[in-house]
Amino acid sequence: IKHRKAAKNVLVLVLLIAGLGSAASVNAAEKTYHHRDEVRNHAVELGGTTHVFHLAAEGDFENDVTPTPVTYKMTFDSNGGSAVTSVTDIAEGATVIEPIAPSKTGYTFDGWYEQSDFSETAWDFATDKMPAKDVTLYAKWTPTTYAISYELNGGTNYPSAITSYTIESQTITLGTPSKFGFVFDGWYDTANFDNVAVTDIATGSTGDKELYAKWSVDPAAPVTDGTPEIGETVTFAGTDWRILKLDMDENPSNGNQALIIKEQALTDQETGDGNIMVQFDTTATTWDSPYFHNDSTSTGYGESHLKAVIDSYYDTAIAPAYSNYVLPVDLDLPNWSRYQNAGLAPNSGTSLAYNDWYWQDWQSYYTDNRFATSLASLTNDNDVANDVNVLKQQAFALSYGDIQSLDKSTFSATGYYSTLLDFTAIDANYFSFWLRSAGYLSYNAGAVYYGYFYYYDAVDYSLPVRPALAIQLS
Repeated sequence: IKHRKAAKNVLVLVLLIAGLGSAASVNAAEKTYHHRDEVRNHAVELGGTTHVFHLAAEGDFENDVTPTPVTYKMTFDSNGGSAVTSVTDIAEGATVIEPIAPSKTGYTFDGWYEQSDFSETAWDFATDKMPAKDVTLYAKWTPTTYAISYELNGGTNYPSAITSYTIESQTITLGTPSKFGFVFDGWYDTANFDNVAVTDIATGSTGDKELYAKWSVDPAAPVTDGTPEIGETVTFAGTDWRILKLDMDENPSNGNQALIIKEQALTDQETGDGNIMVQFDTTATTWDSPYFHNDSTSTGYGESHLKAVIDSYYDTAIAPAYSNYVLPVDLDLPNWSRYQNAGLAPNSGTSLAYNDWYWQDWQSYYTDNRFATSLASLTNDNDVANDVNVLKQQAFALSYGDIQSLDKSTFSATGYYSTLLDFTAIDANYFSFWLRSAGYLSYNAGAVYYGYFYYYDAVDYSLPVRPALAIQLS
């Protein structure tokens, strides 16, 4: 054994020789050992006997080399996120300190996985140990969910409004909210509307979105002087109307659905006849031409010139500029078979007919509360195959059924008069107007004079026209 501190070619051995009980110095031929492990427990033959010796003190052997341990590398694939530095020199069976999580715009980090398809559980840095191989871990990402909030400033949002999205969502096109009496001027991302209007949230967007609705006053909206009340005036479509009924469906949760009537009679230009006075039925050739034209399909008003005049007025003066505030109605117009009842009797013959009847009780015709205007589509009038009983936006003449639904405190003691229908102070020259109902006799149509419910005007007669509407009031 060659030791740097010993004399050359001389080996001083401290022998622990079993049975000798002492140490001896031995001269031996030179042999060079390169590592201390080659010396420990080495066998030496002396005088024909093999002895094992131990190195008494480990010294600095020539060419002493420590074996390099085997280590491994952990690589991190961020899948589009921020870079994470690899970890090297990891021994088999060692745990790895978890690196700082990467970041990726629009996504939430969901752990490191040894499988690129994330088919197994995430790597647990506290317990998972390094295998005898290099490892690549893959970052898993979940799209972050962002909130969309709407500041409606008194309006009502559109039904399909979306309240959340992710960076991967398809482009969201913003809809139009509503606010009574106002026009929607767009969505903005600031409360003072100082940026450009926002029309959509594009794919790839990130962050919570707070959108503010901008409104301007709608010049087409009905206007009242303060809180709407029965009998007060509402300005609509460039003219004044009287509120006859404040809430037709008597449901306060959906606002005021008002029945209104035009205060001024239609002018000669508005009637289209060149005359304020309008004949109820221009097909009537004699004073006793019947209100109903036949037994089954005629509704009287449905075929009348009065309806044609009112329809024309609606189409030219109200629709489409003001139609946003007009409610669709079903007029519930009866044909003869629905109209006739036990209160009627033959006028000249022996049996009731569409062209031969009268009310036995002279008050019954105007107290008849049937056939009022409805905000809902009715099924009991489907036997009439025309458009008069279809739920639609329209102006119309009042019926006796409409009148009987009004506030009875506005009626006289006899029930034959209502202050709501007296326009003498407003339009003294044209104080009367047609109703759409049949009158007292088979050839009469209903009418109002000075607020009284008149009954004796034949359908070939002419009267002023005051259209009614159902509208939405705030």
